[in-house]
Amino acid sequence: MDQTDQTPEQGPADTTSTAEQALKKESRIGNFLKTATRWLFGLLIVFGLGALAVIFLLYSPTRQTLQQTQADLETARQKITDLESQVQKMAALETQNASLKKEVDSSVLHIKLLTVLADVDTARVALAEKDAPAAKTALTNTAATINQISTLAGSSQSEAVKFIQDRLKLVLSEIETDPATAQTDLGVLAGKLIELEQALFNK
Repeated sequence: MDQTDQTPEQGPADTTSTAEQALKKESRIGNFLKTATRWLFGLLIVFGLGALAVIFLLYSPTRQTLQQTQADLETARQKITDLESQVQKMAALETQNASLKKEVDSSVLHIKLLTVLADVDTARVALAEKDAPAAKTALTNTAATINQISTLAGSSQSEAVKFIQDRLKLVLSEIETDPATAQTDLGVLAGKLIELEQALFNK
């Protein structure tokens, strides 16, 4: 009998077993893929929720802060504009005030000069009437007034004012002892006062 005829043939049972093993293997791969897909979607959802949380927790407050900062900046700019406008108005007023003060000082200086001239003329009349005490009384406040003239006239007229001050001192020392010389010096003093007035106000 031939040995080949005696080799057992694989039956239907072996084929079924192989197919089941293949199905089980495919089923395990399918389950793995399903599980992996679920995990992947779960992770994506978690990351998405995390990104939303970051946006709401960090970005939104930062955006609100930025908007508030921009609003504050705009308010500050408006205040700066208002303040600059006020500064310009104040500068204009200061310029106007400076001009007005200069005019006032000029008027006061003119009044002081005329006052001194009136004092000198009063003293001259008194000396002409041989009344030395009255002449001296007329010049009581003249020295103080000339000091005010010195301040108001400035350095440009310092020599003229110094001459007037020195001449007044000389007159005061001469009134009682030498009225005639005092009369002459009062005339010189009056002439210098008129020169100073013309130099300052008749330009």
